[in-house]
Amino acid sequence: MVTLRWPNDLWRPLDPGAVGVEGVELLVGRAGLGGGYTPLMSVRRTLLPAGAPLGRVADEAALRLARQTGTAERLRLTTTGTDGPAPGLTQLLAGQAEVDGVRYDLRQLDGLLGAVQDDGTTAVVVLTATCTADQLPVVGEEFRAVLSGMSTD
Repeated sequence: MVTLRWPNDLWRPLDPGAVGVEGVELLVGRAGLGGGYTPLMSVRRTLLPAGAPLGRVADEAALRLARQTGTAERLRLTTTGTDGPAPGLTQLLAGQAEVDGVRYDLRQLDGLLGAVQDDGTTAVVVLTATCTADQLPVVGEEFRAVLSGMSTD
């Protein structure tokens, strides 16, 4: 089980299917930033085979953004505890998307928290935030607050 806390009440639950988001267990949107784009944060889980690097999930996230937007550029990648029982990874991606005729310069933050299981597989929780480049200073801080407060039971 994963426990997380949203940084404020501006993040509100959304129905993933209603906004065209697939493969997530939880989706929230942030109100109050303006600019015509609603920042999103989502949570999903995956299981990596024994010995598979956590970077595989990060690469898949970059490919998914590229499929959705036509482009994806990795701006930053940071790993922690890669040889231990709880590996972690964060990345910042850039992409562009057109929504209702408006072009947005997007940023995607991914935070991956892994837990190596007894059989060698790694259970991974993926927290993703998507926002515009202009919204990144606010959304980035709130993303880091959620990520640093995440815990697994």
